[in-house]
Amino acid sequence: MHNIFEVLSKVPFKPKTAVRIIRNLTTLKEAVQIMRFAAEQVNRIKDYAEYNAKRTEICTTLAAKKEDGSVIIMDNRYAFPTQEIANQAEREVLVLSEQYKDAVNIQREYEEQVEFLLNEEVEYELLFINIGDTETFFTPQQLLPIVDLIED
Repeated sequence: MHNIFEVLSKVPFKPKTAVRIIRNLTTLKEAVQIMRFAAEQVNRIKDYAEYNAKRTEICTTLAAKKEDGSVIIMDNRYAFPTQEIANQAEREVLVLSEQYKDAVNIQREYEEQVEFLLNEEVEYELLFINIGDTETFFTPQQLLPIVDLIED
């Protein structure tokens, strides 16, 4: 996105086309900010993935097993052979959750924000650019990012 703006900002266009370029870049800026936010979460998600792997290990180790050794899951929850073992699993997961408190909280916030973004209706109106409004020559590489916005 930044590269597109750099290329187009150095080219003189007629005012109408220049305004369209600015509006398109402003519109796309929101989408890029959302993608950057998601990318920033990757390191935080790694900590949560570590937490989740350890939590899963605790639960699968203590869970009730079928004859083939696979864990028994009922109503999307691990089944435990006794209430005492279920309580032990809960205590161990609580200790683990405390150790990874920041990662768990960040993951919860991230999931809430993603849910919000997924449910939010966003409508983008991109305007076509008349590339014939300039005398400047472009390489195909320069035009590639905006080819779908160029008016024939």
